[in-house]
Amino acid sequence: HSFFLMRQSLAVAICLYSIPYIIDRKYVKFLLIIFIAYLLHNTAIIFALLYFIYPKQIRIGDIVKYGVSGLVFYYLFDYTIKIAVSYYTGYEGYLYDLDIQNLTALMISLTVLIFILIQLSPFTKLNNVERLFIVMVILITFIDISRVGLSGTIGRINQYFIPAIIIILPNAIHTMRSKIMKFYSTSAVIILYFIMMVNQMNYGFKLAF
Repeated sequence: HSFFLMRQSLAVAICLYSIPYIIDRKYVKFLLIIFIAYLLHNTAIIFALLYFIYPKQIRIGDIVKYGVSGLVFYYLFDYTIKIAVSYYTGYEGYLYDLDIQNLTALMISLTVLIFILIQLSPFTKLNNVERLFIVMVILITFIDISRVGLSGTIGRINQYFIPAIIIILPNAIHTMRSKIMKFYSTSAVIILYFIMMVNQMNYGFKLAF
């Protein structure tokens, strides 16, 4: 057994250290940190997307475009994997017929994203860190759309962006004026992520490499 979970956790921590350089647009220091994270786990390269997406304004139309792009990526990746399976062995583990765990993650990601967007709008009032974290939540949803019905490495890259939810979701709940709504929202979040945790505990796949 490899230590891929430990290596990826370290890579995630190192990538998060690069956040100030994304905001300050210091690409040399940013790339250096991403390269160090990449040496630990090659999926860390996905974090480089943030540097290029962050400067863009957050608009509803752009969020919809990310969702459509996720669907396109899903169909392309699914088609590519099916071709690979027909010619080579070892890729069967990436194929699932609408895996329930992935679908649950997508529903939770969409719910959380919509809630955050509603609570933190208008986006012009966001500070730089909040805007970056919203972009990370959008990428989580994009990835979850892309991997419905699929398994394997593509499901691991979300780990680089999930820390944003841990910070910005409580902030979004905190903006609610009604204490009873805060209670209901917090309870809903706990239930949703408990359901996803249970699905993940019952989920497994075997890769041939």
